[in-house]
Amino acid sequence: MSAHQPSPLLEFDPTTRAFIEPGALIRPRGDMPKACVLTWFRDAADRMVETTFGRRIVQLRWEDGPRPVYAIEHDSRTVALAPMPVGGAPSAALLEELIALGCRSFIACGGAGALRPEFTAGHAVLVTSSLRDEGASHHYLPPSRTVEADNHAVSTLRRTLTEAGVPFDEGRTWTTDGLYRETADRIAARVAEDCVTVEMEAASVAAVAEFRVSAWPRCSTAAMTSPARCGTSADGRTTTTCATGSCLWPPPPRCVSKPPDTCPAGWQDRRMGTIDEYLAGLPDADAEVVRGAYDVAQRVVPQAEQGLGYGMPALTYRGKPLLSVMRARQHFGIYPFSGRIVEDISELLEGIDHAKGTIRVRPGQPLPDAVIEAIVERRRAEIDG
Repeated sequence: MSAHQPSPLLEFDPTTRAFIEPGALIRPRGDMPKACVLTWFRDAADRMVETTFGRRIVQLRWEDGPRPVYAIEHDSRTVALAPMPVGGAPSAALLEELIALGCRSFIACGGAGALRPEFTAGHAVLVTSSLRDEGASHHYLPPSRTVEADNHAVSTLRRTLTEAGVPFDEGRTWTTDGLYRETADRIAARVAEDCVTVEMEAASVAAVAEFRVSAWPRCSTAAMTSPARCGTSADGRTTTTCATGSCLWPPPPRCVSKPPDTCPAGWQDRRMGTIDEYLAGLPDADAEVVRGAYDVAQRVVPQAEQGLGYGMPALTYRGKPLLSVMRARQHFGIYPFSGRIVEDISELLEGIDHAKGTIRVRPGQPLPDAVIEAIVERRRAEIDG
């Protein structure tokens, strides 16, 4: 190892074998699925086990209590499901033990704070890289600003979300150990480095997977986060609110809008709720565009009601999401909640940016009523079956 650095975290040791190896403590299991879902939503994991009649494969013994690993069935395939501990270091350790048990491919799903004002609670974000503002990753990889997600895993997840018609964004996340040290200046600096969310584990688990690739070439991870609100507490401290499923921390009554002088321009507390509540938080010009699209949709499907679709304000029909229109930083996003509809109406989208599951309209660019009409007519037909 090199001479002392300003921080011990900069003293990376590339030696592949450590004094304590997970493989020396944990024996591989023949019944362990190769594919594993890592989730920081314990309540969601419990519901999944219950609804799929999953079974516990193994219960790892930790100092703070047992760590169960389950097997569930998905599309006639057995997949491991691992409820994860909060924090980079414990998550890295549990991932090591899952690899030792026999898992090789992972998808990580957790909550995060939003660093972009258009991200609302429950909106999916595909993590493409992580800024390493934590400790665990530095024990697995040489010092660097970021760690990249596995390209193949990211491409696979991107394709899957697109084909399923799930609205999502993608970008870099800020992984930090300092939950209560996210100062306004540091937040602004991370936004300047293109971070779109903030959480505590992504860099750590990505570093473990990259380090273990040398021993297990098929070991890879892809990560997703579900952003929530950003705001300041009543006493002026910066907070992020995770509001996906039943995870809700800190309690929302303490959150108020960020004052303009303590956060990056454009930040505000976006409370999830009805379309009307969402429109009330938009500038008048943007609200007029979004409201106009919904008015067209409701003329075509008068039975449509306000609700949520994948965590976003949306029109719903017979209990299923019909259409969502959201203002993003550089465009208006139109989400038909179907991977086929955009392709079906491609002849109407000449000159309009689009991909499977998403249509993006620049401010000032006209959006013909015929496009909205075609979307909701086809989506209604899908729902009616």
